[in-house]
Amino acid sequence: EIESGRVIAGKGDSVFVIGDVGSNEQFDVFRVKHSIVDPDTKQPLGVAGLNIGRVRLSQHSGSMHKFQITRSEKEFSAGDKLVPVSDSDLVPLFPHPGKIIDGKLAALLHDGRWARMHDIVVLNRGSLHGLDPGSMVRVVRQVRIRPNENPLSNPLKGNKQAIGTLLVFKVQERISLAMIMQARDAITIGDSIISPDAEAP
Repeated sequence: EIESGRVIAGKGDSVFVIGDVGSNEQFDVFRVKHSIVDPDTKQPLGVAGLNIGRVRLSQHSGSMHKFQITRSEKEFSAGDKLVPVSDSDLVPLFPHPGKIIDGKLAALLHDGRWARMHDIVVLNRGSLHGLDPGSMVRVVRQVRIRPNENPLSNPLKGNKQAIGTLLVFKVQERISLAMIMQARDAITIGDSIISPDAEAP
């Protein structure tokens, strides 16, 4: 619910939240966009939420709590979800080569089909695959090349070209969130992920 009966709110406004907020005072606000499907197995991995801002608790009142909006990338509306800001979100990262050897981009956490530098993406690999916060991985894309020597006898073959570098900052068992740190081309769902130490096949 939004103060003064309006349907949208932005930075500096107050909003009212129903539910148990525990002892947390800061929350990131997410808008659920769509389900995340693993590009390899076609199994559901979770839901994609667009981070649209942050709120700080200003008043406890039974089951309804008043929050002040401290950051807003988009206008808030009823139905947006709150996720506590954990201490791990505030710990500095120490970038290091990721151990992952293969994986794919499973979702983009913004509107649109393509991602570029500083956008957030979801990977279909997590702690079970050796990733941890600070892991650096490369994005590679399949490029189809026709050999010069005899294109009729040897048709199109595959090759992978590095198009970007990601910094993993939040890891669960089977998925991770990463920020695009370098991008030589637009990045999209289904692009492959490899360790920076691995040779692109």
